[in-house]
Amino acid sequence: MKTTNNSKPKTSIGVRAIGSKFKVLRVVPKRAMEAFRQAVWLKDLQIVDGLEGGIPDLVIEMSYSFSSSEHLNTAYHRWLRGTLASPITVKKIAEKFEYSDRCFNLPLYDLLNYQSNKHLSEIEIDLLVSEYLEKTSEGILVWRLPVWDRFGSTVHHEYFELNDSEYLKQKRDIFGFIAILALLRKSIYYDQTNLVYEYSSHLIDSLMALDEQDPFYHFQEQLFNLIRHLLFKVPCISTEAKKILIN
Repeated sequence: MKTTNNSKPKTSIGVRAIGSKFKVLRVVPKRAMEAFRQAVWLKDLQIVDGLEGGIPDLVIEMSYSFSSSEHLNTAYHRWLRGTLASPITVKKIAEKFEYSDRCFNLPLYDLLNYQSNKHLSEIEIDLLVSEYLEKTSEGILVWRLPVWDRFGSTVHHEYFELNDSEYLKQKRDIFGFIAILALLRKSIYYDQTNLVYEYSSHLIDSLMALDEQDPFYHFQEQLFNLIRHLLFKVPCISTEAKKILIN
């Protein structure tokens, strides 16, 4: 869905918990990250149905599978107001409508949630992104990143060298963003200051380059705030460098 003006893309699904107050928090609150994940999921349901608002057709259809006490149309409006849908409900909808959970189960959210007292190790990061990694016949680990059609089906894969963030940022979708974010988290874990700066810069470039058809295009501002929160908590780069990266 393309915008017709030069204004920032907006979404009707607000995530009030995500914003400037993250600057003073040590850890992104769990519910705020879950609210962000749900907002992306709900917006994606609208995009797949070709809607800018209202109830997606698949939600209306799915309502017939719910009991009268849990009518999905009613639940949908509660979700828009901020009530969190359970992973079980998301899975139930995905069983009937394939790929409707494509944005819900990404490793993005765990990678964005930086905790200064509990770094993700390299092994933990590799486990989070394991479905996007593949060894070549020569035993070299590379990225094998999906390319989605508008319905979330993987039409093919693209291959990238493992540490080539300069090339990854040109992918212009959330998978290139996730790959660079994983590289950034590894460099944070090992206190590799130069790489933290390089990957942070490329991560922001990747965010700004998201294609308008990517479901996360509508959430650039929220993603930027989450990156800003993460960078301000990283001890191995200076305050001056952080200000350069996020301004």
